[in-house]
Amino acid sequence: MRLSEYTLGARATAIYRQDRVFEYPSLGIGGEIGELLGKLDAVSLELDPVPIRKEVGDVLWYVANTSEDAQIGMESLFEEDLSFADIQAVAPPISPLKLASFAGEACELAKKYIRDDDSVMSEERRAKVKTNLRNILLGLGSMCNRLGLSLEEAATENLAKLLSRKERGVLQGSGDNR
Repeated sequence: MRLSEYTLGARATAIYRQDRVFEYPSLGIGGEIGELLGKLDAVSLELDPVPIRKEVGDVLWYVANTSEDAQIGMESLFEEDLSFADIQAVAPPISPLKLASFAGEACELAKKYIRDDDSVMSEERRAKVKTNLRNILLGLGSMCNRLGLSLEEAATENLAKLLSRKERGVLQGSGDNR
């Protein structure tokens, strides 16, 4: 699945307030990466790939929507519209701690967008968001490589889950069992 294809599905399930574009998905990146890293904390005991893959998929959704809200487009994060398998293939080794710093940067960029830019995206801020989102995708690809997971599977499963929730009218709410 190409980044542009995923973005179309992700946008079809985005129901947050339009006066909160960019802030909501940017903060969501921080929250979801935190949940993902919390699941990795148990890796030393026993790895269950299903919850990790679900969290990776959730991060992908927030990256797609942040990129669209920043008027970048997920497919523009790299030189061409790559597939998730392509991203995983080129991902350099990146530590989970570095992924946490990328999550913090996403939140920091949202904060400065509100405080310094009066919620109008400057080109300088857009360039920083683009670099950060690309780094997050590469970090997720690296993590999947380390754990023997497929970034493509995480994206496909995530879209299927969200489109099912949309059809059933249960996009809003919390938890996996909706």
